[in-house]
Amino acid sequence: MGNAYVAKATVTEHGQLRLDGKLPMPPGRVLVRVEALPDSRGTNLHLLDLAGRSGLARTREDIDGQIRTLQQTWDECGTGG
Repeated sequence: MGNAYVAKATVTEHGQLRLDGKLPMPPGRVLVRVEALPDSRGTNLHLLDLAGRSGLARTREDIDGQIRTLQQTWDECGTGG
């Protein structure tokens, strides 16, 4: 698997993503996971929730399952290795 990057973006009224900046990668197809950012006026509980959803609290089985799913997706797209 190649490098993964996290970037902030905005969903436009047309449902398209507009990145806040340039990604350090060459042109080509990518896999995108979209997750709403917490309201910045909230409490620190939002940070704990975000940390839990970011994968820090996942089990090995969860991670292995996600890897299998991604590999199947890549195989279906013809990008598996």
